[in-house]
Amino acid sequence: MVTLVNEGLEFLAKLACGVSSAPFVDIALGTGSTAEGVTVAYSTVSANIINSNGGQRAAPATAAYEADYKATWTHTWTFSGSLAILQTYILTSAANGNKMLCYHKFTSVKNVEVGETLQLTFKMTESRSA
Repeated sequence: MVTLVNEGLEFLAKLACGVSSAPFVDIALGTGSTAEGVTVAYSTVSANIINSNGGQRAAPATAAYEADYKATWTHTWTFSGSLAILQTYILTSAANGNKMLCYHKFTSVKNVEVGETLQLTFKMTESRSA
């Protein structure tokens, strides 16, 4: 499951009313084992973001409005070295403060080797609650 964090909810509200104009445009991979939870912020996971072996942050990822209230973010990495991936995150750009919208902790380590690719797609659907 992907967890929408409080930091992300705050920034979505700021986007809606024009207080912020910093969209969530990046996807990052991580090595951390932080359990999913709504209070986790970028500052908690930042040290775990992968910056090597082709696993660098997709800045920006391919972001789009799909239809029926769905935002999507997609990126394909091609790895130049071995990595053990445990988490992934949707973020604002570094220039816009690295605010985290959501993240996911994989159920097991995703080990990748030289030449392998990994494509991730996040979809966020907005809806009304009763």
